[in-house]
Amino acid sequence: MAFLTITEPTANVANLEIVSKADLHAFRASAAETGDDARLTLVVNYVNRRAFEEMQRRFIKATGTNYDIVLDGPLPARPLPLPFRPIKTLVSVARGHYDGSGWVADYVFLSSELVVENDKGLITTVGPNTFPMGRRSVRVVLDAGWDTFPHDLQFSLTQWASVVYDRLVGLRIDMITQAFEGGATSYTFGEMPESTRSVLTRYTRKDEVV
Repeated sequence: MAFLTITEPTANVANLEIVSKADLHAFRASAAETGDDARLTLVVNYVNRRAFEEMQRRFIKATGTNYDIVLDGPLPARPLPLPFRPIKTLVSVARGHYDGSGWVADYVFLSSELVVENDKGLITTVGPNTFPMGRRSVRVVLDAGWDTFPHDLQFSLTQWASVVYDRLVGLRIDMITQAFEGGATSYTFGEMPESTRSVLTRYTRKDEVV
């Protein structure tokens, strides 16, 4: 599903912060490391940005700034999947087309004509008015994103940030080995642990094509 973004929130450090420096301190129980805050800040910024890019730029905090996007219509009887989610506030949904002056709305859906699955970011029509199948034929304005990030995602990224920090301050900057019950895992420079990637994958929609 292709889409065109008209406006969107700015992706800055504040609204990409799944893991904070305070989270990393708490995870490591590392009050003694407060003197290394500059390096800890670099680590959490790196991990948060990598997660944002890994999830195809779809993961962001709710900022109160609306997304305005134009999408291809879905197949008949299929919901319209939005690239940004969860949906916090659905402002408007319209069907229409581009002409020489820009995008023109042919019909604006009533809220009673839509079934919205906020967490999944899906919109389904009910009644006689449906989404067209044409290219860039649906326009949606919405506020999307988490007020609080899911705990499994936050934990996995905090764990990865801890690994990155240990590698950064260790004697070997190319690799670090983290032991656990029954074995150990080695991480090379910049590598995302598979456990972290598997959590990110659960929040990444597979049917999105930019």
